Amino acid sequence: TLSLSPDLEAGDFAAFEPQARDVMKDRSESIVLVDEQRQRIHTRAPVGAPLPPSHSPASAWKALREGRTTVSNLGVGQVVNRPIVAIDMPIVINGKLYSLSHIQEPAAFESIFRSQDLPGSWTGGILDREARIVARSREGDKMRGRQATADMRAAMAKSSEGVVLTHTL
Repeated sequence: TLSLSPDLEAGDFAAFEPQARDVMKDRSESIVLVDEQRQRIHTRAPVGAPLPPSHSPASAWKALREGRTTVSNLGVGQVVNRPIVAIDMPIVINGKLYSLSHIQEPAAFESIFRSQDLPGSWTGGILDREARIVARSREGDKMRGRQATADMRAAMAKSSEGVVLTHTL
């Protein structure tokens, strides 16, 4: 995996960036290497382009300092300017903490529903921690970013996963 790249471990970002770009070639996903101040590598940005500052919340950096991988809420990518979800993995390079992030567009999660063969009357959904729709088995683009129903938010407060009988939006 990219996280085990000898060039990344050595802090040689110039040598690591082509590896990351090669892995993401012809894909809508991206790899981002970021420290607490700014992005250092972004595979969807042109090579050498100025990269934006880090906008990861303090809670994400706290989890990374504890060695935990995190999944973001639904957001808008600073480089791609489209809805994204980031999977952030802590990486320590020469004693400094970085986040190696796999950025995905929400449509990538919709394949989960196709593989589950849901009954025709069901609607599957993936919600973020703020109870916003990330992906859905039906009308995903139309519903993305909308707040879940009150009964769904109440069910989420009780459990982080499960099946809930409710009315859809």
